[in-house]
Amino acid sequence: MFNVLVFAILSLSANEVLMKVDSVANVPHSIGLMKETITRTSGRKRTFKIRYYAKDGMEKQLMVYVCPNLVKGTGFLMVGDEIWAYFPETGRTRKIASHAKRSKMMGSDFTYEDMSINRYSEKFKAVSMKTTDKLFILTVVSKKGSVTSSEYASFSDGFFLRLRMAL
Repeated sequence: MFNVLVFAILSLSANEVLMKVDSVANVPHSIGLMKETITRTSGRKRTFKIRYYAKDGMEKQLMVYVCPNLVKGTGFLMVGDEIWAYFPETGRTRKIASHAKRSKMMGSDFTYEDMSINRYSEKFKAVSMKTTDKLFILTVVSKKGSVTSSEYASFSDGFFLRLRMAL
């Protein structure tokens, strides 16, 4: 789950909101700690903490798992469209092949390609937006030619936008 600072202006169209997400997501440099919780169909939850670094907008990104201990130290470096994975248990670094970018990452619904998206408006077209007094749901679909998953739902409380895969 990504958290992106966004100012929800409810009078905007769905595509304008998507472009706003791009404008606030692409700051020159950022550092953060992300929390990702995966909920299985059985209801069992698995939570990861990931240290995140970005430079030159989203062109260069580094993600390192902080916990749980089973994946601690595992890292992903993304430079442009290229992705490398580091596995501390073997000390090996592997480049993720283009055809493997659709693979699910660490048991989540996110793919390696999802993690390397620089501008959502380049890969997605906004098709609808629903709003409540403090919440909006933005649904986008892949543009033709993109291998990214086909649909996302975005939720905002007016300050943060959380992207999650809608299956």
